[in-house]
Amino acid sequence: MTGKYSLASKLRTMLDKAIEDIDLALKIINGGPCRVASSRAYYATFYAMEAALLSKGLLRSKHGGVISAFNQYFVKTGILPSHFGALISNLFSCRNVADYEFESTIDESEAKRHIQAAQEIVGAITEHLIKEGFIDASGVGD
Repeated sequence: MTGKYSLASKLRTMLDKAIEDIDLALKIINGGPCRVASSRAYYATFYAMEAALLSKGLLRSKHGGVISAFNQYFVKTGILPSHFGALISNLFSCRNVADYEFESTIDESEAKRHIQAAQEIVGAITEHLIKEGFIDASGVGD
């Protein structure tokens, strides 16, 4: 197995996990706790950001580090849209509410916005990785 194949395999696995979490969030939103759907939407975005960073040979161990590096290398440079910074910040904040706060809630319309944001970000990262030749278009999300 060559280094490039190994990287492509890792990136595809990370993106598949992101897509799986989006699918799970969509299932949860239909009758399940909206806070869990929001949390899965954040994690889908997180896995895709990790894949983007890995394509540059970058690894970060904490959520804040992943978000900061992603913004530095992909958002601020214009590789990906500038509004992603705000979307990701909101997703992270709402994930903290969803996972750690007991008195706050996330309603269905908010959770749906989180899922839409995750779909947009994961889709853009996937397209970027395809365009740059890190992965091929076949089988993404299968």
